[in-house]
Amino acid sequence: GAFVDLDKDQKYDSGEPAWYHANESGEAIPLPIDPKSGKGRTSGELSTKTIIPDRLVKASQQFQNQNGGSLSELAAGMDLKIALGEIADLNDPKFSSARGEEGLWEPASFPLESGIGIYFLEAYDPKKIPVLFVYGMSGSPQDWRTFFRDIDRSRFQPWFFYYPTGRRLDEMGEALNRGIKLLHRHYGFAHLKVVAHSMGGLVSRSFVTKNVLEDGNRYIDRFITISSPWGGHEAAAMGVKHAPKVVPSWYDMQTGSKFQQDLYEKRLRGVVDHHLIFGYAGEKSMSLPSSNDGTVSVASELFPAVQSDVVSVAGFNSDHVGILSNPDVIALVGQYLTLDGTSAPPAPQTSSERKGLLKLLPALP
Repeated sequence: GAFVDLDKDQKYDSGEPAWYHANESGEAIPLPIDPKSGKGRTSGELSTKTIIPDRLVKASQQFQNQNGGSLSELAAGMDLKIALGEIADLNDPKFSSARGEEGLWEPASFPLESGIGIYFLEAYDPKKIPVLFVYGMSGSPQDWRTFFRDIDRSRFQPWFFYYPTGRRLDEMGEALNRGIKLLHRHYGFAHLKVVAHSMGGLVSRSFVTKNVLEDGNRYIDRFITISSPWGGHEAAAMGVKHAPKVVPSWYDMQTGSKFQQDLYEKRLRGVVDHHLIFGYAGEKSMSLPSSNDGTVSVASELFPAVQSDVVSVAGFNSDHVGILSNPDVIALVGQYLTLDGTSAPPAPQTSSERKGLLKLLPALP
């Protein structure tokens, strides 16, 4: 069952929107469980007309008393797999693109089935600098395969954030911040670099802002984003307005959302070096402006509030997905990672293989 705790008193009150698993006559019945997988699935609509039976309310209260904690903590914590520092096998089906899609469309059940957390690709090495990778909407850790292969593994150790992209973005930023702070408390690393793609850039900026500007930590010194929709996405507003069921992250992805307004209130420049990379190889689209990368408009990628807070901007003739396997992009990210904090951003190198590199632009004042 489920209910909306309107008065935030941590208990169900008659009149609060509610739902419980029942038969056609309204009698509460057990949820069928698949004996092979040990899982069950159901759905329903919250309604103020629904009254949860007293025996279910009492059972819930008894369970809470026996296990301790608030209802929300119990609901989120039951069988939730939280990984911090586990070594991942990228070939594991849970890291596949199919699971990434489920993370968008089924954000509530995703953490219960697949877990959430920060994974390593190798055992922690205090001599190597951690680089945290954060994928975007409907993405998966496998999006970073080329980066993981080509990054200087003698100097850096790749980590990735595994999360359902359909959840609210600030919630995911807070979860990431808590996880990183726990890892830092355990390992005490002096530096952490963050590389994010697409919507992962917004989640990461939320995390970096909380970690550095609000919590006062100083181990994050490099923030690199690729093809992020800083000004929101046109399709998100359409989804919120017309879709029969709204994905929670769409609310934050609407142009001008409160999440985006709050995201740019605090500036990173002068504290964390943010390098912005964007693509512009999109074709004409009915749903996007003429200048786009096939998924995100260039105007959103170069949103002024962010562009004025970065130390460099670089554009590539790549589409939204292809940019993650562009060798020039990977090489440039590698150069950004190796900057010592006093060097100027690297200039593009002349090469017959380098095609479509727009140019490295100075940040706006």
